[in-house]
Amino acid sequence: MIQVPPPPEPAFLNGTEKQIAFATQVRSQLLDQIEEMRDGSAQRLRFGIVDERAARGLTLIVRAADTIARVHRADWWIAQRGRSAHSVITECARQLMVAEAAT
Repeated sequence: MIQVPPPPEPAFLNGTEKQIAFATQVRSQLLDQIEEMRDGSAQRLRFGIVDERAARGLTLIVRAADTIARVHRADWWIAQRGRSAHSVITECARQLMVAEAAT
C-alpha cells in the first residue's frame, strides 16, 4: 500500500474580474475530470493493486493533478479551454519529469 496525500484545495485565481469569472467556469469543468483521474489513480495506489512501473505512472498522475489544482493564474485556465483532462495531465506530467531529470 502506498500513502497518497489528500488533494489540495484549488488555488485562488489571479487576473482581471472578467478573466476570473471565465476561468472559474473552465476550471470547474476541467478540474472535476482531473480530480476523477487523480482519485482513481490514488485508489489503485492505496490498495496496492499495481506493479512498481504502474505505481510510478499513477504517482505521476496524482502529482500532476495536484500541481494543476494549485495553478492560480486565470489566463492559464482560460488557455486550457477545450482541452481534455487527459491532455492537461499528460502535459503537466511531462513537465514534472523534465524538471526531475534536470535536478
